[in-house]
Formats: sequence, C-alpha cells, structure tokens
Amino acid sequence: MDIFLTKRICSFLVIIILISSRSQPKNNTVDSGQIILSVNAYSFSDLLSAKDHRNNQQVYSLFNLIDWCATRNIKVIDPTAYFFPSYPEVPSDDYIEKFKNRADELGIAICRHILINA
Repeated sequence: MDIFLTKRICSFLVIIILISSRSQPKNNTVDSGQIILSVNAYSFSDLLSAKDHRNNQQVYSLFNLIDWCATRNIKVIDPTAYFFPSYPEVPSDDYIEKFKNRADELGIAICRHILINA
C-alpha cells in the first residue's frame, strides 16, 4: 500500500497554510510565521472512500491517514468531514476525542477548516 500512496501523492493537492502556534498540539511548538505543509483528506478521497467488499467496512481511515502524515513529517491535517464514519451525522464525542488525542500524540495539528464547516 505504501507504493500506492507514494505514486498517488504526486497527484494530491498539498495545501500550504500559515498556522498560528495556538492551533498546534501542546507538544509541538511552531513559530507563528512559519509556513507548514498540510494534507487535506479529500486528496485521499478514493482511498478513504474504499470499502471492503466482504463487510462493507472502510479500508483506510482518517487514523491511517494521520499515521501516514506522521511518517512523512507532515505537521497539519485537514480531515474533511466526508470521511468521518458517521457522515453526514456528527461524529461521536468519543471518536473526536480519540482522533484529537492521536493527532496530539503524533504532533500533528488539525486544521480548523473542519470546525468552520461542521
């Protein structure tokens, strides 16, 4: 799967954003004037939308994507609401908490764009 992702990344939209130090996880300090590369989950739409034909479960999740970002030293993710398991319903507080905690563990900030659209 890593080869698939490496090939696909060339065609993915990578957003350059300015991010303030306020939106960084506690363990990751960034100068507020620094430019940081971010990945928008929609760039992985095909992969995140894929379902296992045996059980109709999502093959690749936002948790997989956040782990992938960490291995590539990508410091910000815009998860895009479409890819939360309960979409269009609001995800459970438990799911959001686990997602935020995982991002924080990996030192990845969550782009506030999702909060504006949610």
